[in-house]
Amino acid sequence: MAISYTFPADCPLPALRGVTLTDGRLTWIPDGPKTRFGAQIGNAVLFETTLIAGRSELVVKLDGRPDLAETVRADIARADAEAQAARATKEAALEAAVPGILEIMEIANAAECEAERYQREHAAMMADGDNDGLRHPAPEDRSHAARLAALLAANPRAALYMTARRQRQDAGWGDCDGSGAAGDRAMELLAAGVSMEEAAEALEHRREWID
Repeated sequence: MAISYTFPADCPLPALRGVTLTDGRLTWIPDGPKTRFGAQIGNAVLFETTLIAGRSELVVKLDGRPDLAETVRADIARADAEAQAARATKEAALEAAVPGILEIMEIANAAECEAERYQREHAAMMADGDNDGLRHPAPEDRSHAARLAALLAANPRAALYMTARRQRQDAGWGDCDGSGAAGDRAMELLAAGVSMEEAAEALEHRREWID
């Protein structure tokens, strides 16, 4: 996000009156507003400029400058729209190359969230010394898992993609044997329209170690 701003004619700094600065980026000044989670909210724009003697950067507060604040809001909205459009284009291309994958990933996420919910609530029940054993968590809804199994069976290409995705997720931090990289490569091939056979072969690739 590159922000532009033209300083008003009554700017306190004569060197900036009527000057337009470009390529600014949103930043924040300490002790400014925060989200309810405590994260700092962008409340200023940082420009790189040498117009002020002895400085290479200039921080301009949004407070008291509604025109700059509106410019920032518009740039954020535009950046969000562009990101959403890019994501939609990417998802459409993936769905075309791997039929059924978008619905499968959505259902897989729902099934995983439900399993985690039950495990979390069951663990809390077991840790609660005051629980008399009668207050069990709601039973795990297995409808998502059943739907996922049916979709994977009906879409073998997407099933292979999900296998590669899981292999990538399960790879260790260092990915010593290369299984994670192999999962990435298999997903790339499937998304590019390459045959399942070639993708499956890539999925099995492992690093070779030579003493």
